Amino acid sequence: MIEVHEVRKFYSTVTAVAGISFTLRDGRITGFLGPNGAGKSTTMRMMAGIEKPDRGRCLVEDQPPSSLTDPMRTLGVLLDGQGAIPGMRARDYLRSVAAPSRVPESRIDHLLTLVGLDSVSGRRVRTFSLVSSAVNSLQ
Repeated sequence: MIEVHEVRKFYSTVTAVAGISFTLRDGRITGFLGPNGAGKSTTMRMMAGIEKPDRGRCLVEDQPPSSLTDPMRTLGVLLDGQGAIPGMRARDYLRSVAAPSRVPESRIDHLLTLVGLDSVSGRRVRTFSLVSSAVNSLQ
């Protein structure tokens, strides 16, 4: 489970995230929607422990993300396709991201099917729009 409690993030005089709270339950697919500049990516970075909230807290399985012993086995985050080789296919990119955390290829295929993307997993990464996504409990 991922919990976000009254999280706020400021960049100089700009409020990037203004006190949001929500809970993401295990086994559910949850959309995180909003216009450009709404704070979606900033919130995702805080949930993953890449950035610290200025106020509030994020918990992953009742722990701050920075204290997870094997973060990729608990929370996988893809904020954009910057790490992908331009001609790389979606399934191959996911395999390259999952390999260091020993996530089996069968799990990748299962998750692609679960979210309805198995039919496009052979498409090149550059053909997808850049969206933020998180998958809780990859294991």
